[in-house]
Amino acid sequence: MKNGNSQSVNSSVIRALDMLELLITTPNALSIAEICRKLDLNRVTCVNMLNTLMSKKYVYKNADGHYVISGKIYVMAMLYRESFPIIEPFNIIACDAIKDLNCIANLTVVADLDKALVLSQVPDAKVYTSAAAQLYYPLYCTANGKVLLAHQPAKRIDTVLETLEPKKYTEHTVVDKDAIRRELSITRERGYGLDYMEYYDNTICIGAPVFGKNGQVAFAVSFTEIKLDEEHTIDWYVPRIIDLAKALSYTIGYRNKNLDIF
Repeated sequence: MKNGNSQSVNSSVIRALDMLELLITTPNALSIAEICRKLDLNRVTCVNMLNTLMSKKYVYKNADGHYVISGKIYVMAMLYRESFPIIEPFNIIACDAIKDLNCIANLTVVADLDKALVLSQVPDAKVYTSAAAQLYYPLYCTANGKVLLAHQPAKRIDTVLETLEPKKYTEHTVVDKDAIRRELSITRERGYGLDYMEYYDNTICIGAPVFGKNGQVAFAVSFTEIKLDEEHTIDWYVPRIIDLAKALSYTIGYRNKNLDIF
């Protein structure tokens, strides 16, 4: 079996992952009949897959004989998150940075070819209470996403844009690929990314790159839901988000004269 990129894939693994995703995203325990119907599987295949997942402790059967995702998935997710030592300093530094700004700070990382993952969010920690789907954001139309994509190697950017099928989330979303490429170039040159109601209506975000010890962009940090007025303009927010990005870059080992990286 091959995917859209003509790469060989294992159909059994695909079905098992589909089953895990179904159980993770369904709030109630499911019967074998429900799983078969939702995934278009025959009963024998479904039972064999469930038995395999149960043997690895990813799924368990409740008292009603229905199937539920186990805590192992959540433990693995937490271990993944804890593998980023930047999260604790981000929570501290970002809280101080936004205390008078009346906005939210997000820390994100590239998590897929065209997606960014929110690792942490302050002050409201919505990352823990939002639907799982809201932890992933497109790279091409969000502030942090643009920052992360703009600092990828040129070949990676080409690959993303070639395979991208831009969705128009709001009337402000840019879906023309040439325009997206120009925006990425501007983002890299000026040192920050801007999302002016491109992903959510009435939501403006500004993001900046966080550099790692190797001098490469490892994360992006943003102010989300910023409020603009005569005093608090985009230009007013720019040095503040860049200062936060510089502080975090220094925290994870980036060293450059005066941290003049923008």
